[in-house]
Amino acid sequence: MLKIDKERYTFFVTGSFIKFLFKLGIKVIQSNIDVSARILGFKPVESTFITIKMPYKDDVAQVLYANAITLTPGSSSIALDDNYLLVHTISEQSAHDLASGDMLNIMPKQYAIHDVEIESK
Repeated sequence: MLKIDKERYTFFVTGSFIKFLFKLGIKVIQSNIDVSARILGFKPVESTFITIKMPYKDDVAQVLYANAITLTPGSSSIALDDNYLLVHTISEQSAHDLASGDMLNIMPKQYAIHDVEIESK
């Protein structure tokens, strides 16, 4: 993110980006409900870490992807190193969802994706 902070990027708000914001809002609401259920004891807390190969080459896309994960309650992007993103989740289900490309599926289509490999820790 330091790279993004020091440079200026032209960012176009497209229909794909507006759909992304809408879908992200839905994910935030769903995650809030899930985290609330875990805090109240209706579901167990199964804290876990997952390492995901960063699917984007573009700096702006990487920051958008990592921040989208962090914005959803119950998950947090911890570190990006050597094109791998370390994410902490409050449940194994959330880790599984990320591994299956749940967040990747809502990303704006204007960003090019390269090979995606997922590895759990």
